[in-house]
Amino acid sequence: MKLKCSCPENEGCSKWGYCGRTDAYCGDGCQAGPCKISSKTIHTSFDITPEVFACIFPNIDIDLRVRRFNGLTEAMKQMKWKPINSTEAAIFLAHVSHETDGLKILAEYCSKQDTCNNYQTSWCSIEARPNMKYYGRGWFQLSYPCNYYNAGKALGLDLLNNPDLVSKVDKIAVSTAVWYFKETEMNQLAEQDNFGGTTQKLNEYECSGKVGYHMQAERIQTYHRVRKCFDPSEATTNLTC
Repeated sequence: MKLKCSCPENEGCSKWGYCGRTDAYCGDGCQAGPCKISSKTIHTSFDITPEVFACIFPNIDIDLRVRRFNGLTEAMKQMKWKPINSTEAAIFLAHVSHETDGLKILAEYCSKQDTCNNYQTSWCSIEARPNMKYYGRGWFQLSYPCNYYNAGKALGLDLLNNPDLVSKVDKIAVSTAVWYFKETEMNQLAEQDNFGGTTQKLNEYECSGKVGYHMQAERIQTYHRVRKCFDPSEATTNLTC
């Protein structure tokens, strides 16, 4: 089903109904405007190379970076996921960089001092297990019992009773992020270069106005930096939520 478009003449309308000038809008699935290919769906994928990975995460040592990259390749294979385009890859890895301090950590810094909010509250039927803490872990800082349970179910793991696996095993750290990225349809927004929409899915607190403004501003700056590792053009639309 096509979505209604009302884009300027010089902007393409993506398959999701967003307007813009990049391939994310004028390429695969473009409905109207200066579309670059036919309306026939073409499935492509984009490879994240070690060189690009090093550009995005320059502040960790080589051995750790290799381990993190290997975790990514293993998780992508297990989860049967590859970015459709460089925009999706850049958005995914920008969020990863922001959430993990450039992949320096896979668990919140407060966990070292045992001062984290343990995120015991549950909005589903799954309850926290005794003595288990569900603070942020992994590439997307997975939090709360519901998410640990559902991610574990998707991965065939009991993460509700073993939450530390998300921060101790690189492949699992990545896989939980990929699961969340796909489960919440962040990937569809990322394909269309809607960075603000993906932020809303990942941390709606940052979209609450003045309270989360500085956090969102830092996240956007990270996206600008990461994007340059793929494409020197600057993102100018759909940055905020």
